[in-house]
Amino acid sequence: MNDDACLSLIMSSFMFDLQLDHPVIAKGPVELWLSDLLRVQQASLHTVIKLAYYSFSEPDFQLIPFLYEAPGQVGILAIQILWTRDSEDALRLAKDSKKIMQTTNQKFLELLNSLIAQTTHDLTKFQRIQFETLVTIHVHQRDIFDDLVKMHIRTVSDFEWLKQSRFYFNDDIQEIKVRITDVEFIYQNEFLGCTDRLVITPLTDRCYITLAQALWMNMGAAPAGPAGTGKTETVKDMGKALGKYVVVFNCSDQMDFRGLGRIYKGLAQSGSWGCFDEFNRIELPVLSVAAQQIYIILMARKERKKQFIFTDGDNVSLNPEFGIFITMNPGYAGRQELPENLKIQFRTVAMMVPDRQIIIRVKLASVGFLDNVLLAQKFFVLYKLCEEQLTKQVDEDEPLFLSLISDLFPGIQLDSSTYVELQAAVANQVEIAGLVNHPPWNLKLVQLYETARVRHGLMTLGPSGSGKTCVIRILMHSLTECGAPHREMRMNPKAITAPQMFGRLDPSTNDWTDGIFSTLWRKSIKSKK
Repeated sequence: MNDDACLSLIMSSFMFDLQLDHPVIAKGPVELWLSDLLRVQQASLHTVIKLAYYSFSEPDFQLIPFLYEAPGQVGILAIQILWTRDSEDALRLAKDSKKIMQTTNQKFLELLNSLIAQTTHDLTKFQRIQFETLVTIHVHQRDIFDDLVKMHIRTVSDFEWLKQSRFYFNDDIQEIKVRITDVEFIYQNEFLGCTDRLVITPLTDRCYITLAQALWMNMGAAPAGPAGTGKTETVKDMGKALGKYVVVFNCSDQMDFRGLGRIYKGLAQSGSWGCFDEFNRIELPVLSVAAQQIYIILMARKERKKQFIFTDGDNVSLNPEFGIFITMNPGYAGRQELPENLKIQFRTVAMMVPDRQIIIRVKLASVGFLDNVLLAQKFFVLYKLCEEQLTKQVDEDEPLFLSLISDLFPGIQLDSSTYVELQAAVANQVEIAGLVNHPPWNLKLVQLYETARVRHGLMTLGPSGSGKTCVIRILMHSLTECGAPHREMRMNPKAITAPQMFGRLDPSTNDWTDGIFSTLWRKSIKSKK
């Protein structure tokens, strides 16, 4: 942005700057110039994608060098468009050529091994995310084609092929089309960067089909199932596949119909997807009004209106690319049964047990393991045996766990993680604090460190005087000494009310006031930046 309030470049945290096709003047009403900026950003990203498409359509095109040069989002699209093109070419020629399917399958396997090999190189943080994401997507693509070969599919009109997410660049209208079954989406060109993608399993494939059919029928979609089955993440991931911005709202019994109405109007005008997490936590009277609000918006879309009158009398413009999704945990305490007039506006899809073996296999492949199929089988058996045989008693379970590992991985000696640099810093910080570096306490510190690397929220439990606060404080100072600055922000939730902790919405003015927790959270995010 220059001194004349002229925007010409969008800078991304993913090490890719998007040069706008033409500058946007940031003057006048903010909602107008921001809308212009969004339109120009989408057109500019489309230009980058279009140029990339013409480059990888060249006969002497080399994919791996291209992926190092291209923005992550464009590289992911490239591998999906190329896979769709090559697969359909093979399927069309399969009746005349007996070996084309096997040849194409081998080509996809070689590409997968090339991508896996890249993850073993010395990559930057963002290159590593990009190649891990590419492996995650291409493992699924290769598995799909391998299944087509095994089932002797010989035509592009077979449902086994049609049910997949297929990506095309339409030269006539210069747009990317994404097809799932008989539903066609236009890629929305949102500047999403190169983010992690979900491992695609048969469960997520089924969910994609239901979500796509729901949107085609001008309905909402409602994935339902226990916590941790990937309901919200699947909606978000499908949005990424379609170049779509997905906004997730965590619902609670504090939400009222006015707040929901404002969200629905915003989604309808912006064309974004809204995912309402744990929607059945909202109070029943509010759900009844929400049913009427959703009905008005979905009917306006069905009738292809450009504008519609909302329940509060506002005249709202309509972008037909919007989508409304709700996720539910049935049977939990404090959850409502949805009213019938709300149920009929959504297509439901049951999300049950995740396909762990596939997830493990893809994750192993994405970090460079070529022998990922066998390793995934072993880890799957290990997790299953742990669930069946281990209790919560750590002292009793440790020998059993170690014997399970030695049975599954015979002849391999387990190295204990020593963390030499961290332990040196811990020894120094313990001495400064005047404490004793007791080995069982030090083990808890290492366990807390390892847990913090894979979890967002942590709890330390134990009786008074067992060293819970000290282990947090010493680990924090030790990590700071190792060059990763850490700060502590402390609060006592028992001394304040819930609105004082989280914040409150003024019912008369609709102004939001942050609580102590939200204020501390914002401060910590700013300090990290």
